[in-house]
Amino acid sequence: MMKKMLRETATLSRLHRLYIIGVSPSLLRASIELVLKYRIYVADALQIASAKKVDSSLIVTADRSLVSIAEAEGLECFYVGGR
Repeated sequence: MMKKMLRETATLSRLHRLYIIGVSPSLLRASIELVLKYRIYVADALQIASAKKVDSSLIVTADRSLVSIAEAEGLECFYVGGR
């Protein structure tokens, strides 16, 4: 399972469909601001802050609460969850 995930990650990265960025002090600060503003998990805040840092216009998620917060932060979202 892990090997398959790593292969898919490498493929998406080569195709420029996935960007892997380091967690810098500025990214952590931006994430902390989101955590305090929206009372969200650090992982969710890192996802939003990372998308904004690389000027991504889209977040794909199955998390409804992440959709509303990302949209409030100016990101377009594609919800892949159920109803």
